[in-house]
Amino acid sequence: MSLLLVGWLGASGLRAEDLYVDYSPKPRVQRLTRPTVCILDPHAEVDIATSHERGHRLLAYVSLVEVAQGSVVDGLAQRHGLVAVGTNKDWNSHLLDILSPAWADFITDQCAAPALAKGYDGLFFDTLDSVERLDGADLPLLKRYQSALAKVIERIARRWPGKPLVVNRGFALLPRLKSHLSGVLIESVYHSFDPATKRYRVLSEAD
Repeated sequence: MSLLLVGWLGASGLRAEDLYVDYSPKPRVQRLTRPTVCILDPHAEVDIATSHERGHRLLAYVSLVEVAQGSVVDGLAQRHGLVAVGTNKDWNSHLLDILSPAWADFITDQCAAPALAKGYDGLFFDTLDSVERLDGADLPLLKRYQSALAKVIERIARRWPGKPLVVNRGFALLPRLKSHLSGVLIESVYHSFDPATKRYRVLSEAD
């Protein structure tokens, strides 16, 4: 896993030991002994003030397309009228209707805003590539999905200027979003987790 940063922390890249990713309810941030970029679930139990005192920078995880079934965010999505238009059985998650007018408001007001109000330094956007899993995602529709993703990130960038925004992969959107992003996380380059076997596997050269 690699995180490339631009104009943030004064680095063009981070070493593995400078990056901590933990989506669990009780991440072990207190065990980190050096200033670290931490990507965390914003609903997790985290002492944000102490983390900042130790030099950590905290990014709140925001999944744009998929939400884990039964999660806090899944419940919020349902209460705000967002319909699941598919599932990802590998990760037991719902795929949201990102063309719904309610979706952009949900991501902005129910996901991004509360996390930043808690004191998170910025946001980490995940599952951008999951639009390819949505039913009927032919090329014209895929372009609409990608445009919707770009627009919500641009909206968040305008609302909270200066807040670091990092995406996981989402390579197709980088030309449009590059002026708004502080970084790109690139995962599953050489190895990837196989949900079926619960093991990591080596990726082929083509992958």
